[in-house]
Amino acid sequence: MTSNDFQSFISQLRQSLSQPLPGPEAWKAMIPPTRKELLRQHPNNEKAKPSAVLILFYPSGKDIRFVLIRRAVYNGVHSG
Repeated sequence: MTSNDFQSFISQLRQSLSQPLPGPEAWKAMIPPTRKELLRQHPNNEKAKPSAVLILFYPSGKDIRFVLIRRAVYNGVHSG
């Protein structure tokens, strides 16, 4: 992968991220069943907090890669 390839990827990513977000229909398709039940019980949760995601992309040989973490497995909502 050349520097230009990576810069092109970054430009395309920026363009995509500048578009409007897909909204609730997109994230509702991905939530686990337990969260669906919570949303059904509390549709307007005023305690909800804004959140964000950070993703690190980096060039590696001919590829673009990104970092993932493995969560610990436990009896909780954030279990891996």
